[in-house]
Amino acid sequence: NPFDFFLEPDANEFPFAYPADSLADLKPYRQLDPAGPRLHALLGEIGASRFMEGERFIAWAVSPTQPSLGVIKPYDGKAATVGNGTMVAMVMDKREKVDALYAKAMALGATDEGPPGLRGGNFYAAYFRDLDGNKLNFFCMA
Repeated sequence: NPFDFFLEPDANEFPFAYPADSLADLKPYRQLDPAGPRLHALLGEIGASRFMEGERFIAWAVSPTQPSLGVIKPYDGKAATVGNGTMVAMVMDKREKVDALYAKAMALGATDEGPPGLRGGNFYAAYFRDLDGNKLNFFCMA
């Protein structure tokens, strides 16, 4: 590896363990909250549950063979940021689910980015931002 000179000796293998005396200082950067519990409650409404989880990530899915949503701590060690122009869109099978999930997101503290409604043709969608500022959308073609 041509970048070995960047690694501390204790970090030559991934995953590596932080020194015990550093864990208290690093705790705010190693937590997946508040996204974890709120996404768990929100995505539970469509039958999704945690199907993969590790020290650095949580992923939810309805089935391991279906698309999933994950919250991941950046591997480069830098702060996670909101992607400008980035949105996660999740398809539902009916308008009532879009309505219910939007209401649940609002109850969990999300910020409205567009209430449920038709957005042209039969594209029915609701938009919101989670507490970290990420833009999400639930939609259906009905």
